[in-house]
Amino acid sequence: DYGDATVTHEDVKLLNIGGWLNDALIWFFEEYLRVDVAKNDPRLCFISPNVAFLVAQSGSKEIAEELLMSLNLSEKKLILIPVNDAGAGPIQRICDKAVGNHWSLLVIHERTGPFEMNSIDAHSASSAARLIADLLPVRKTLSNVKLLRSPKQRNHSDCGVYVCAMMETILQLFLDDEVGFFASFATAKGSFIDFIEPSHRKHFPVCST
Repeated sequence: DYGDATVTHEDVKLLNIGGWLNDALIWFFEEYLRVDVAKNDPRLCFISPNVAFLVAQSGSKEIAEELLMSLNLSEKKLILIPVNDAGAGPIQRICDKAVGNHWSLLVIHERTGPFEMNSIDAHSASSAARLIADLLPVRKTLSNVKLLRSPKQRNHSDCGVYVCAMMETILQLFLDDEVGFFASFATAKGSFIDFIEPSHRKHFPVCST
């Protein structure tokens, strides 16, 4: 256990080469970032993958507000949300667990965004990210999710690893210089890579375009 997250021995086995990170492992990493790196900074919110999935599946602003009420999203400056592509479509189940095929990252800031960061080639934001953004109880309308050019994975299993790396990089940049980072975010011309400092690129297994 770590913070509010729990992983099992079966979850840990997914960390082997070729494994696909599941929601439990990604939530565990989010809790590490929240507690150890951000020191429970009240400006930040990490939404767990399973809660994001429930929000998307509900399709209801009222249900979303109920699910997220305790997080006080309207008071947060930065919200990070791992998005599973199963959220916007029919639920697939394996061993009675809802599963999808890909993870991406939804980034919401009070002054810029929302943005989606995706480690595979895409021409626009995913339907799951757009749906979740539209349902979130925040102070501004989030209907127009922009896709940022992001580091790309070179296999079929590392999307969760890239989501974790992107969360860590964004968080560190935010903590180092919130104003400067999001000024860069707003003028990045659709690219996250262009303003990642070399010192932060080490977080990515492959930082290619």
